[in-house]
Amino acid sequence: MQTKPSSVFFILCSLNVATHVNCAWKYSFGKIYTYNYLTNISTMDRNEQSTAHLRLQAIVHLSPLITHQDSFIFKLQASSAMIEGARTPEQPLYLTSKYFSVLKWTSGHIDNVYMPQDTPIHVANLLKGIASLLQFNSTPQQIDTSGSCYAAYEDLGSTLKMSKSHCTGNKVVWTNKHKILGINVTSSHTSHYDFSDDIIQEVTSRESYDITLNIRSTAGFSVNSWQSLKFVSAADVPVMKAKNIDEILELLNKESSSMITKTSLSITKEESCSLSCKKPKKHLDKLQSFLGPENVSTVTAVNAFLELVTRWRLESKKQNLVDVLKDEKNSEIVLPLIDILAAVQTSTSHKALQEVMSFTDNEEDITRQERYLQAMAFSTHPIQSVLATLLVMYKTGTSNEKLMESIALTLGAVSHTYSMTDRNNSQSQIVEDIKSEIVSRLKNCTDEHCYLVQLRTLANAKFPDLIDVLSEHAQSNQPMVAKEALKAIERLPVNSIPNKTKKILVEIFSQHSKPQEVTVRSAALMVLLSSDPSLDDIQEVISQLADERDNELIVYVLDLMSDKAKNNRHFRNLIRSMLAQPNISSYHLWSRMGFSSAFSGLIAKTPDTSATYGMFMENSGMGIMRHSRSDFNLINNQQITPFLSFNLYTRGMDGLAGEEDPSQFEEDEDTSTTAGMSLDVLGVSLRPTVFFDGVADLMSSVWNAPDEPILALQGNILLHDHSQQIALQNGFLVDLNVLGGLSIDLSGSISISLWDRNSASLVNNSGAMVVQGETKIFNGPYEIGSKFTMESAATIEFSTVVSFYETPFDICLKMNHPAFILRNNIESYEHLGSHAARTKHKISKISHVNAASFPFHIRNSKQCKAMDTNDD
Repeated sequence: MQTKPSSVFFILCSLNVATHVNCAWKYSFGKIYTYNYLTNISTMDRNEQSTAHLRLQAIVHLSPLITHQDSFIFKLQASSAMIEGARTPEQPLYLTSKYFSVLKWTSGHIDNVYMPQDTPIHVANLLKGIASLLQFNSTPQQIDTSGSCYAAYEDLGSTLKMSKSHCTGNKVVWTNKHKILGINVTSSHTSHYDFSDDIIQEVTSRESYDITLNIRSTAGFSVNSWQSLKFVSAADVPVMKAKNIDEILELLNKESSSMITKTSLSITKEESCSLSCKKPKKHLDKLQSFLGPENVSTVTAVNAFLELVTRWRLESKKQNLVDVLKDEKNSEIVLPLIDILAAVQTSTSHKALQEVMSFTDNEEDITRQERYLQAMAFSTHPIQSVLATLLVMYKTGTSNEKLMESIALTLGAVSHTYSMTDRNNSQSQIVEDIKSEIVSRLKNCTDEHCYLVQLRTLANAKFPDLIDVLSEHAQSNQPMVAKEALKAIERLPVNSIPNKTKKILVEIFSQHSKPQEVTVRSAALMVLLSSDPSLDDIQEVISQLADERDNELIVYVLDLMSDKAKNNRHFRNLIRSMLAQPNISSYHLWSRMGFSSAFSGLIAKTPDTSATYGMFMENSGMGIMRHSRSDFNLINNQQITPFLSFNLYTRGMDGLAGEEDPSQFEEDEDTSTTAGMSLDVLGVSLRPTVFFDGVADLMSSVWNAPDEPILALQGNILLHDHSQQIALQNGFLVDLNVLGGLSIDLSGSISISLWDRNSASLVNNSGAMVVQGETKIFNGPYEIGSKFTMESAATIEFSTVVSFYETPFDICLKMNHPAFILRNNIESYEHLGSHAARTKHKISKISHVNAASFPFHIRNSKQCKAMDTNDD
């Protein structure tokens, strides 16, 4: 294809490789060049069911005031500007023709921009958007209304194509550390220039943004913007008598209503007080009833939670938030208000919470303090001052052990999130101080409880560089300490677990150095299997089973491996390669039967995400539970995000049944009979609950079991939390916000009948989730936008029935969820001017999800069937 002379002219001039070429444009002194300007902007949902549209057109006047070789001083002015929407009739864009801009243009680059000080922001942004179309040069860096961008040029013969990427005007303000709860934004931006007759004949520019939720790609938006500047005519005008920019500005100042000042091409956001003008109390008045105890784990509670988080993030006065917390009218909803202010995550909300919270030693009721720490643990983008406050609280301490442990766990969780929000944060001084303080306390521990608290804190903090510290404590002589250290290792990224740590895990399981409690061995294996083990590692584990005395451990290990092989192709190939060996494919080994089991299954699946559950039961030979773990995960693009993990444990229970399990690890004589529960949400460990400690405590629990369910977790948690700003080349701004919340109520009940020698327990996990997304495209009073909302409320029930009439015990596990509804709302809106009506278009869709029961291991199904038959 033959290149047009005008295109060659531009390329040579912008590259400055041919100084003998006359690079001056033929914009003549004493003339005004008229162009037609048009920009179209649209936004719509991913399914293109609801669209908002804006069309703006104007006449642009470009006057060269000074010309000197390849440098120009231009006056740029727009007139007859009209704006319209898809559902809004055409109307004038007022004040446009009154204002102007002065541009210093050199070799395709705008060096300086000047405007009257009183230019309305929306007019200034419009003029800057038009000016950006006049800018082009072959350097890889270009600065315009989109920010600083990487620019690439391509000669297409009749036109020149410019592609822009990596613009600083496309800025993520904050986002969720969990990728599955994040947002994916892809963009493209191209411009085409026609330089016929050595002036700009026509420029067209297109930019598009495709916005999707990682968890569900059908939810999201698209934003499209198109600009056109087309030459119409040139006419003579009086010559302005000036020799330089200073003289020009002096002359124009006499015509202008205000001083002309220097500015830049970056566009300005005109703040609106539509959300922030009212005091927090006014926002709360209309939503107060939705935050009451009766609305826990309902969609209305989550919507109220998210709305107040959005509005109160704009509040700058601490006292206004303090007044809300101290208001007697809000006494019944103080706990949800604590959730909201913790989720706001501004310095103002943090100071307000600190003012009303007390962490002194004489606190008897720590419900509010615990709720505050729990809410802080789920921060999505914590600020440094929050981390500093938690560190001071951790160093200062409190005599209340429960509160002190919650402080430590929250410090670990917030440290991890803070480190993940910015690559520089992980190496910041405050994070190093936190590491040093935790490790120092761990070294100085003198009792088991101290070790457990610090290791749980490290499990929440997930510091990869402390792997050696965790590996050391994984070899502890205290089983509970070893298991907490192993849990902390399991939380680390797979690539941060070195081979020497994997060898330690194999040694723990194989008991090469010393005997280990069976649940410590199984915990070590669980970590090993999740750490990309080698063929040698797996062979070593299976070879140990040939001489293993504990039949339940053999059954559990083989179930665990079989379940992993079912879901992981690489591991499945490892197992297949080993089964060729006679000592490993032995019928004697693989035909073992027992009560222990490991099983995972699918709760729900979409094209983007799978929700899975895993049930891991370790029992003694008598059928008594040693350890139970229930995992609920989200899987997206081969990444596993832990959503909820529920752990139950017992120690010393076999003796109470009248027998000792000969395969059990020989514990210390003072080891008491105990049982407890721990809960992890989104990879954050909460303070464990001890059911009983000692036989007397156990019998008291049996005789005094409460009739009402015991609350394990209740609160409101932010899930999605993404804020992004995009500067469009035409001078409009895009605010992209996605906010998702969860209202959860996790409770459990247990009934024990000594007469019938059975027990029944029920864990009820009810929750409501709402995800809201919005793209708002605006310039001053002119805005269009799209919204989506996804809502659902559901319950998962997990029941256990145990018959201890005779040994071995009979156990039946069941899990199901009742039917529930998914609701999707899509809306687009237009508001073109402060005096124009706001129009909107809304679509709602409801989907019904049938009730379902989830299968467990085949042995459990047979046991449940047998027990149900006996009951009949």
